[in-house]
Amino acid sequence: MNKVLGEFGNTLIEEAVFSFIDVETTGLSPSFGDRICEIAILKRRGKKIIDSFHTLVNPERQISQGAQAVNNITDEMVKNALLSGHCPECYKFY
Repeated sequence: MNKVLGEFGNTLIEEAVFSFIDVETTGLSPSFGDRICEIAILKRRGKKIIDSFHTLVNPERQISQGAQAVNNITDEMVKNALLSGHCPECYKFY
């Protein structure tokens, strides 16, 4: 059997809890001000999904045409969303 070792103890991998995070952004260059515009988190124990979270995020800037073509998220969709950096619900998955 596979186990997770180290600071997490001696836990069977089938019983370990993992969170998978997916983000979409306004572009590919944080150094040019691109920001997160969507966050999705999936929490699993073994093969079972035990929790999930999804939110759009207002990046307080325009989403580039290239990013819109990839993630299908528009400025209109995020204009009333949570502001970037204000996602207390995200911390329950940490």
